[in-house]
Amino acid sequence: MALSKRNREHLCPHCKEVAIVYTSRQLSELVTEKYLKCSNIECGHGFVVSIGVVRTIEASLMPKADLHIPLVERRANDIVVERIATVPNQLGMAHRRLPVPVQRHAGTMPTRARH
Repeated sequence: MALSKRNREHLCPHCKEVAIVYTSRQLSELVTEKYLKCSNIECGHGFVVSIGVVRTIEASLMPKADLHIPLVERRANDIVVERIATVPNQLGMAHRRLPVPVQRHAGTMPTRARH
C-alpha cells in the first residue's frame, strides 16, 4: 500500500489517486484494519488495509508490562523518526509538540542529543 509522500495519504493501488478512509476497526492491540474508497469516481475501488506493529526500533518511555513487541536494531531502510517531546504552552491549556534532536552515528542506533 503506497502512501503519498506529500500528504501521507493512502493511494489507490489501481489508479494511484487518493483513497479516503471511511471506517476502521481495531482487531487487537497491535493490528488495525482501515476501510478505504478511491476518490476517483471513474475507478471506485474499495479496499481494506491492515496496519500492524511488527517491531520496536526505539523503546517506549512508558512500556506496558503485558505487551511484547520485538526490539530490533534499526535496518538500513528504516525511516528515522525523531522522538517528540511535549511541553505546555504559556497558557497551560494545550501542549506543543517539539522534536528532540537525534544524533546519528554510522552503524549504530540513534541516540537522544544531550543538552
